[in-house]
Amino acid sequence: MASVLRDAGVPSPAVWTYVCDDADLADRPASVRFVPGSTRLGRLESDVRARANRNVDLVGLSRLAASSALDADEATTEWTFPGIGGGAYERTDAGLSQEDCVSIVGEAVCRVLDAWPPSVARRLVVGISGGGDSNVLLTALVQSKRLAPDDVVPIIVHGPDMEQHLQVAVELCDELGCPLTVIDQRQAARLAGIRSIRDFFLTFEKHYPDADVDFAWTWLLRRTLAAAARVRGIPAVVIGANREDLLSEGFLRLARGLAPMPARSAG
Repeated sequence: MASVLRDAGVPSPAVWTYVCDDADLADRPASVRFVPGSTRLGRLESDVRARANRNVDLVGLSRLAASSALDADEATTEWTFPGIGGGAYERTDAGLSQEDCVSIVGEAVCRVLDAWPPSVARRLVVGISGGGDSNVLLTALVQSKRLAPDDVVPIIVHGPDMEQHLQVAVELCDELGCPLTVIDQRQAARLAGIRSIRDFFLTFEKHYPDADVDFAWTWLLRRTLAAAARVRGIPAVVIGANREDLLSEGFLRLARGLAPMPARSAG
């Protein structure tokens, strides 16, 4: 698999490769199986699909041993990234299970919460979409045991074609014991200070026909969540941002004459 990607000029960490197994029942979605880069394609009966990976080259996984191949039972993803060893970057190939991924996020969440300013109330609005990024973030926050259950407030902005994601979000919040607040499009428009969601996206597409609509959606989510937090007297909003989200946020701040990221004291 890795050699096929290499011959096509596609860096293996830039995509996630998988196959879809046909479901036995018509009303059951097809299951998805991760395909490691070392897989010989002749052994697969299904077509392998490659999906762009938005979190490429995660240096944040540096807690893993450098210059070694790390295998995981029932791996769900794998990464090739520079590990730090002996003052130089050394290639690390890591197979990660779902538990490994959740653990890495959980450790990062605990580090942030442990450094929380004592003068700021420890309450959070958590933007959740029903997707993997925000699901893992919400799970890590609740399981950190550093916040009271009522201090984690998950909110989903219900947009078009989101019924399946909404169902996932509801089930996850029920499992974690934190009620989910659903904001519909009319409420989102009011909180964001715009006339309507439909008009907003039509205007965006008119002025930026070549731009990814996800940029506009990220802006809308951040603005809506921030307003929802202010209404509830909650001082902070967290989202499961991937690198594409962070780039969108950075360029938006630059366009408004602001620093790409909030300034922090060097001390």
